[in-house]
Amino acid sequence: MRILLIDIVRTTLDVIWPAVEHSLGLLYLAAAARRAHGDQVVITIRTLVSNPYTADTERRQVESWLRELDPAVVGIRSLTLGAPALHLVAQAARAHDPDCFLIAGGPYATDAPDDALTGL
Repeated sequence: MRILLIDIVRTTLDVIWPAVEHSLGLLYLAAAARRAHGDQVVITIRTLVSNPYTADTERRQVESWLRELDPAVVGIRSLTLGAPALHLVAQAARAHDPDCFLIAGGPYATDAPDDALTGL
């Protein structure tokens, strides 16, 4: 099974601090899936830099990842500022594969679960 975990951020990690890596929560999820299923899962973590007025670029990036990886599961972590990008990722994943299992997480999904789940 192929799993794509997407971390939505507002700026590139190398701008924030070169030593900063992916969300610890996504890394925990990847480790748990690997422990439970071993080589039966292929997990890829990608960072989507989301800024105002870049939705077309973001959509093309996500569509490229979906074509390349063809995941059965897409997990999306987002702050509330990244809410539009979370929904964009979910729509792109559904368009790529209507049966794709979508998971919303992070501060946005925790703070506004009904809003985050709209469209998933």
